[in-house]
Amino acid sequence: MESSLPQHVAVDQPKLHVLLSDQSSEDSNSAEKANNGTQTKFFRLRKSKELIPSLMFRRCLGKGIKQILPSELPGKRKVKLMNWKKFHKLNVIYSFMDELERDFPAICTVTSIGKSVEGRDIKMLKISNSKASNPAVWLDAAIHSREWISTAVVTYLADFIVRNFQKLSESITDNDWFIVPVLNPDGYVYTHTRDRMWRKNRAKHDGERVGVDLNRNFR
Repeated sequence: MESSLPQHVAVDQPKLHVLLSDQSSEDSNSAEKANNGTQTKFFRLRKSKELIPSLMFRRCLGKGIKQILPSELPGKRKVKLMNWKKFHKLNVIYSFMDELERDFPAICTVTSIGKSVEGRDIKMLKISNSKASNPAVWLDAAIHSREWISTAVVTYLADFIVRNFQKLSESITDNDWFIVPVLNPDGYVYTHTRDRMWRKNRAKHDGERVGVDLNRNFR
C-alpha cells in the first residue's frame, strides 16, 4: 500500500525547488545508483545537489509540489515506511503512530499508557474530533504476542480512519478511538527476535518461570 505525498509542502531550510518548466531531458538529469544489486534511477534537482528517486520526482510533478521536505529524500528516514504487505517490528509500528500524530495533530494524540516489565512503552493512539458527547471505542492488539495479524488489522483501521476522516460519516468520526496496536511489547519483540510462537509476556516468576498469559491473567 503506497503512502501518499502531501500536495503542497512549505519549508524554510533547506529549500529544494522543483522547477516545473524548462526541465531538461530525463537522461541528462538522471544518475544511476546501485541499490542492493539493482539499478535505481535518480533525478538531480536543478539548483540542488540532492538526488531523489525518479518515481518520486514524477509523482511530485503530477501533484504540483513546489518544495520537498528533506525527510522525503532517500536515507533520511530512521525506519521503513509502514505498509500492510508484511508484518513489522515494534519500532516501525511506534514510528507509524508518531507520524500520524505529527501529520494529523487536530485529531491524533499518542500517549504511553504504561511500561512493560522490560521497560518498553505501551503506546496508545487516540483519534478524536474532540466532541464532548463522543462515546469511546477501545481496540487493542497483540495481547498474545505471536498474533501479529491483530496488529496489522488495527493499524490499517487507524490509518484508514485518520486519512479519510473528513469523508467518513458521523457514525465513525463522532467517536473517541483508543487504539493500542501492541499491548504486549516485550512478547512481541521476543517473537521477532527469539521465538516466533511465544504467546505470553516476559515477566519472571520465582526466578525460573517466564511469562504471564495477559489474556487470561490480569493481576
